[in-house]
Amino acid sequence: MSQVQKPGYHGICGVFSFLLTSIYRYLNIVVIKVGEEDDS
Repeated sequence: MSQVQKPGYHGICGVFSFLLTSIYRYLNIVVIKVGEEDDS
């Protein structure tokens, strides 16, 4: 049954995790900038 798993599965998960982390950081930076603009 182990052969059912595709070799690229882990690679795709790694890319997806990297993209998710990048988006999270980008949104976090945007929220901080918007917050600073609202304070001024």
